[in-house]
Amino acid sequence: MAEPCINTGYQATCAGLISGTLINLLNPLNMPAAFVEHRPKASSEYAPTSHYVIVVNGSEMVAEFKTQDAAKNAACAAGYRPVHVARQRHLQDRAQPAHWRVDPC
Repeated sequence: MAEPCINTGYQATCAGLISGTLINLLNPLNMPAAFVEHRPKASSEYAPTSHYVIVVNGSEMVAEFKTQDAAKNAACAAGYRPVHVARQRHLQDRAQPAHWRVDPC
């Protein structure tokens, strides 16, 4: 019998138990979530952004992107799901769902 959908704050997750394996139906390849963040980090919303990076499992990827859209597209093309994009320059706390918007790749 399948588990009900659970809202974790970021998105609703529907899961089922199949042959002893928990499968996330929204992320069938079980790719980790990616975060598109501004750099350099700043405490002011008026600080300039020089580039954007993709953060996966707490580690920055090597590439730097000139635009937020280019970074988001690269994360989507790499198969990361979901892709979270920072809403504001100075709010990038990954534990706070309100600081992010989920991009539908």
